[in-house]
Amino acid sequence: MLGYALVEAVLALDLGVLAWDEAGPYVAGGAILAAAVYQPSPPKHRSLRRCRNPRAFVSEHWRPGPVGALRMGIEHGRVCVASSWALMAALFALGVMSVGWMVLVAALVATEKLLPWRTVTTRGIAVLLAVLGIAVAFVPEDVPGLTVPGSSQAAPAMEEMGTE
Repeated sequence: MLGYALVEAVLALDLGVLAWDEAGPYVAGGAILAAAVYQPSPPKHRSLRRCRNPRAFVSEHWRPGPVGALRMGIEHGRVCVASSWALMAALFALGVMSVGWMVLVAALVATEKLLPWRTVTTRGIAVLLAVLGIAVAFVPEDVPGLTVPGSSQAAPAMEEMGTE
């Protein structure tokens, strides 16, 4: 819901510079590169470690009763969002243009939270995002499965969604 509100607020500003034929590819690529940079960072690592272990989190932050449970849930949710906000930004940057890429980034979020190879997973995702961010910014037409706005692939997709 917060993401939707942010999108609507940006759309209300009517920033033509964000159009795909203007700075759009660079903004999308920049968001993906920011996710790549955040991926191996200490704040990301701390948040992800706390998010992956809800039992330890609950034992450290125990609050009795329904209000306590709500407070713990909100705090644990905050920690988990802190661990993956950059991937969510990449998800948005790619998902606007391709459902396939949206599914892939969602799978990356799940992978880093569930697989035991933490360092390999985190660094591998960072490398993938860096390459993808550069490609989206400079050669988006060569990114497999990416629907570039205004392209011949975009028109049928928009018709299907009922936006044209």
